[in-house]
Amino acid sequence: MDKMLKRLKWTEIIEGALTALAGLACVIFPGTLANMFSFLIGAVTLIIGIFQIVQCFLEKKYLAFPTLKLVVGVVFVVFGAAFLLHRSAPITIFAAITGIVVLVLGAVKMNEAIKARERKKPFLWLFIQSALHIAFGFLLVINPTSGTSLWIVLMGCYLIYLGLTLVITAALSKYELIR
Repeated sequence: MDKMLKRLKWTEIIEGALTALAGLACVIFPGTLANMFSFLIGAVTLIIGIFQIVQCFLEKKYLAFPTLKLVVGVVFVVFGAAFLLHRSAPITIFAAITGIVVLVLGAVKMNEAIKARERKKPFLWLFIQSALHIAFGFLLVINPTSGTSLWIVLMGCYLIYLGLTLVITAALSKYELIR
């Protein structure tokens, strides 16, 4: 079991690091990345989806309901493939779709926080994550046409945040399991 937990931890840390690096690139080089935006976001989304699906199968012995992670993984794979196949689509459509996905993820995190609170488990970190997901999603849905570079910077900030939360969550989950 210890080997399985270490493997799961490293999978999430690698996923988080790659996501944060992609976000950092979006923040530093928004103009350059505007031309490659669909490809980069599609590749990152596809990779995240694949990691989610793999984690679902690795964790199925330890999770009561790995189905949600599988659904999120499949949705990310579908969106990633769509971004890769339709790179000429307007960036505003991608902004709105991404915003909706981020809002859904925020709602899922909020539900997890509420359930953790009901079970008298630590919920503050989940609540903070859900609030930030919802805020980023709201910005992306409300203002998708504010400019390509600004949208890429916002997306980069979200990817950095998402990557860091994956790394922190992996580190905290290992800490809680060892106690």
